[in-house]
Amino acid sequence: MKLDHRRTILVGLAFLSICAFWQMYDSVIPKILTETFRLNGTISGAIMALDNILALFLLPLFGHISDKCTHPRGRRTPFIVVGTLLAAVALVLCFAELNIGPRFGRFIESVSPLAFSVYLIHAHPLIWEHWLAGRFAFLADKPPILLASGVLGGAFAIYLVCSLADVLRAGLFRLFRVKAFSRWAEEAVSAQLRPQLEKE
Repeated sequence: MKLDHRRTILVGLAFLSICAFWQMYDSVIPKILTETFRLNGTISGAIMALDNILALFLLPLFGHISDKCTHPRGRRTPFIVVGTLLAAVALVLCFAELNIGPRFGRFIESVSPLAFSVYLIHAHPLIWEHWLAGRFAFLADKPPILLASGVLGGAFAIYLVCSLADVLRAGLFRLFRVKAFSRWAEEAVSAQLRPQLEKE
């Protein structure tokens, strides 16, 4: 039986992302529990261990339930969608009371728009169709090390180019005062519509 290097690398990269998230989770959540919610170390450790204990029972349980699911979207998709939404809401609630230092806050303020812009730019149909679709297919035939390097290097290059494009966009917006113009247009439209809305 021949080893499928491409599939092995892709599965390994998925597990790499999971491990990276675990590292962040194990370092950030205890700080939230102790510094934000003022829990002592014993209770914080118990909560951190609780998810592993619950996983012993919940993973087989939901696996058994999803095996019997007959949803048109598939057996796993409804659980993934609902679980992702619940996790997103829980994450927002956990970070709502988190106190972030001014330096880290400025870093988040500067990086967050870039990350969102990277997503918007590279996922745009025109960009994807004419620039990205099928461009990295040649990596499938490369050795595992070159495949992993190509995937990570391509992701970094996409992030860098899209970030530079957004920095250029922000500079042009400041040069032509787009924000001020949009605020003026909003006030002008509101002034025109307000009398009509008040009459109704």
